[in-house]
Amino acid sequence: MVSILNPRSRPPNADQGALSGVSVAFSDDGGTPTRGQQRPLLLVPTLIATYGVVLISIGYADSYAGARWATAVVWIGQLVVFLPLAITMVAPNVPRSARVVAVGAQAGFQSVIKWMYSPLDFRFPDELLHWRTAWSVLNDHHLFHANPALSISPSFPGLEETTAYVASVTHLSLFAAGSIVAAVSHVGVSLAAYSFVRMITGSDRVGSTAALLFAVSPHHPFFNAGFIYEAPALLLMVLVFVFAFDAHGRRPLALGLASLLLAAVIVTHHVTAAVTTSVLVLSFMVAAVRHDPLVRALGYLSALGVALATAWVAGVAHGLFSYLAPPLQDALQSIGELSAGGGGANSGKSLPLTLSYLAVCLTLFLATLGFVRVSRTTPTVPVRAFSIASISYVGVLGFRAVATSSEIAGRALTYSLFFASITMAIALNALWPPGARAVRQAGITAAVTVIAAGFAMIGWPPLWETTPGRYHIDAFESGIDRAGILGAQWMRRAVGPGHRVACDFSACWLVASYGFQAPVPGVSRLYYATTVGPPEHRFIQTKALSMAVVDAAISEQLPREPSAGYFLDDQYLHSHRSPLPFARLDKFARARGMTRLYDNGRIAIYDLRLIQHALSP
Repeated sequence: MVSILNPRSRPPNADQGALSGVSVAFSDDGGTPTRGQQRPLLLVPTLIATYGVVLISIGYADSYAGARWATAVVWIGQLVVFLPLAITMVAPNVPRSARVVAVGAQAGFQSVIKWMYSPLDFRFPDELLHWRTAWSVLNDHHLFHANPALSISPSFPGLEETTAYVASVTHLSLFAAGSIVAAVSHVGVSLAAYSFVRMITGSDRVGSTAALLFAVSPHHPFFNAGFIYEAPALLLMVLVFVFAFDAHGRRPLALGLASLLLAAVIVTHHVTAAVTTSVLVLSFMVAAVRHDPLVRALGYLSALGVALATAWVAGVAHGLFSYLAPPLQDALQSIGELSAGGGGANSGKSLPLTLSYLAVCLTLFLATLGFVRVSRTTPTVPVRAFSIASISYVGVLGFRAVATSSEIAGRALTYSLFFASITMAIALNALWPPGARAVRQAGITAAVTVIAAGFAMIGWPPLWETTPGRYHIDAFESGIDRAGILGAQWMRRAVGPGHRVACDFSACWLVASYGFQAPVPGVSRLYYATTVGPPEHRFIQTKALSMAVVDAAISEQLPREPSAGYFLDDQYLHSHRSPLPFARLDKFARARGMTRLYDNGRIAIYDLRLIQHALSP
């Protein structure tokens, strides 16, 4: 270990790019390789990882063809992509240029793999709903156009405004423009995380290791690489930290950039804005206790963040609290169930479950070891503040263990692991010193691989959706296919936007985005009924339904996790033992007052407006 008590023991360039006065107790890069050693280190890992991407593309193609071995090919490809880049980022005696290329290449390959999963259109429901908001911005030429399926999206239009700008300037489709914005954001956040951690610790190696650990967190490789407002918001958050802690805030330009980026975070994503402001407040408190010169800059940014967030919510995002209330209530209910002996972790197959448990245990061990290591030194304000913030990882894991709060905890993992990745990187830096024996090197490499694999088991997409191609009724990505997209697009062209529609889980996302309709929750009763009689007519009138979408696959497949239901607010959630009988769906074709407007062989769309008209006073 390099000690700050002995300056002569510092490796060359150990504190380049670090904050003035930063402790380099965490820096043991082991020196800088000679120029002749750099070229192979720079090219070989990236070239090997490229072959892994090719393997994944072959696996995806085989999956569309129905090959049984497709999933195995995809996982082998993931391993080939991960290992060479991970070793480059974690190992000592690696030049800075190789680390930077490895960090950027890993994030870039993640974006390419995410794009290859669905290269023609968006599949994830969140992406579809943000696509609708972006379409409104591009075509209506103003912000804040209502989105009934995701009401909060227009209130935080950073992603959609940027995408609409790219589409209007380049004349690309919204899918292409959105994919570019998401990819640039994804690569940018990894490079920014590397730069930030390197800046506050004085170590290239800690920076690249932290970027690696953050990049393999459960939701980051796929979910955070998608067309969602977290993607650019995460990049903006890390850049706020970069400029907020730059040169102790003595440069007016850095402080001005941090202010602009903080404002951009607030108008892009509510949760990321809250996390960014909270960390700034925490850092301000640490700086105040230590009488650090950063206290003025952090105090100003903390006050600015609170003021801007309050003004934005009060002036624009009026529905934020009502939007966040249901998931928060679910989380509180889950805590109550857990304390009463209910709840519990999600079940799964033995190997994935074992790997996920090992990953969690390893990360908790590394985070604890890194936290202790930080506590025994005299770190700078950002290192101390982020080590304190890393404690949130323990709380988030507690939420993640409760089934009904898994969504909110899963999304929170991204932020808690960003903080914990710094302390974990410091611990790995100490466990693998320069000149370590081959056995220790292999053990650390295996541990990092287990962390990545275990997080993939509990991340997104779920294991049964790892490969594309097969349609699963009312799933997420695999519940979206061309038949459903074509039906939704026809609805927008033929009947116009704004109708209240009864639909199953996947169809609701499609009619809300491509169809520009208003999906209505709580309509499962209409589908489970054996006939369409007077009670169903009154139900249609009460719900003010104009259209009904019927997917014949409901009579052929059971719903898959995580939805475990055919409909939004399904009255038989998690209790289906067999597919819905076809007669329950065919009743729409035989019912009086209903007209079948569209049928592509699997998706049928029925007009309910005659029933509405007949029952109207």
